[in-house]
Amino acid sequence: MVSLKGQIEGYDKARVGIIFDHDELRSGMTVKGHVQINLQAPLQVHYVKIRFHGLAQTHTAVHSTDYSHGLGYNNDDGDKEVYLNKQLTLYEADPDNDEMLEAGNHTYPFELDFPENMPSSFSEHNGMGHVIYHCHVEIGRRYAYSPDIAKTKWFDVHRPLSLKTIPDSLVPLDFRKECPARSCCCNKGSVEVHLKLTKSGFIPGERIAYDVRLKNNTSSVLKDMTITLRRVVAYTGHYKGFKRTLSESKVFTIAERVLRLGVNEEETYDGSSVGQVPALPPTGLPGCKIIDINYYVKVAIKFGLSDSIILLLPFFPGCNKARPV
Repeated sequence: MVSLKGQIEGYDKARVGIIFDHDELRSGMTVKGHVQINLQAPLQVHYVKIRFHGLAQTHTAVHSTDYSHGLGYNNDDGDKEVYLNKQLTLYEADPDNDEMLEAGNHTYPFELDFPENMPSSFSEHNGMGHVIYHCHVEIGRRYAYSPDIAKTKWFDVHRPLSLKTIPDSLVPLDFRKECPARSCCCNKGSVEVHLKLTKSGFIPGERIAYDVRLKNNTSSVLKDMTITLRRVVAYTGHYKGFKRTLSESKVFTIAERVLRLGVNEEETYDGSSVGQVPALPPTGLPGCKIIDINYYVKVAIKFGLSDSIILLLPFFPGCNKARPV
């Protein structure tokens, strides 16, 4: 159960709680819950309303002078998509009645349908873009000299992504490549890499099973192998009338292996017990047209003093487990 509580602004004798009847909020679901108001003293109330709002917003200027919200923050430099804008009236007093709400607890149930096309929540502290959702409770006072009482709370929305909808994400991956040793030193030759994955689509918490077979045809010993997950986020907006896209990448280390593979040697490394996928927003961020997310598995093998061989392969995190059909 999701419970959001706090003191209501503008009135120090009232507290509000927003309680959902669900452990997780998902797009396309019927959301039920209630607003609970605890009054320390009687209060004359005109209405109780709750508004649900959700949007995506990008900021793509790179020379803004206002950095208080992160890189390139500007009110006129990006794009915006609104997914949810729904207001419900939970209580409305009779205009001819001066009835007071007594001290104590007052409960107002609500129910609304979330749209099917709402994207998952996504936020990075870089000022370049986000997908956010919140609800806003407003308690209207009877008279103009009494200010309205308001409270805003934020919540996450998850949009399930079945890996069955991504072509070949559940098909075993068999990748072979001969990587030349491009070096400013004296290293010559190449490394033969044979990488096997059970699939390229995974869900958070799942372990990545892989086999890597290496054959060292260089003139140096292969030292270390690092497997990382690289997330690339593209933010699209408009700046001074022109469409602009900015990208940002973030790296998650999945596995590190110490190698000592000599010249002309070959070895197979089993990674069935390492490489857990972290909790990540789904591939592509379905439902959002101005923020796009892609993932790649990066395999880096070090040799010599400072040189490395790098492979990039597509990777697809999903939100729910899927079986081939």
